[in-house]
Amino acid sequence: MAETTPLTTAIQFAISTGKIQSASDIDLSKSTSGIDAVILRNQEGITVASISKRVLKERAENAAVAKLKSEQTDQ
Repeated sequence: MAETTPLTTAIQFAISTGKIQSASDIDLSKSTSGIDAVILRNQEGITVASISKRVLKERAENAAVAKLKSEQTDQ
C-alpha cells in the first residue's frame, strides 16, 4: 500500500466530507500537520478544515478492515 502524508490524507477526507471541492482549494505551504490535528488552509491563509489525526487513523483502519472482509468473501 502506498504511503500518504497526513496532509494528503486530510485533503482526501475533506473532499469526501464536502469541506472542500478539490485539492486546489488548499495551499500546502500554509497548511500544517501537528501532533493531534491537520489544519488545512486556503491561499489567503484562512482555515478551511481542522481534522483530528485520530479521525484519519480510524478511517484508515476501517477501510483496511472493509478491504480484508471483502477479500475474504471473494475467496
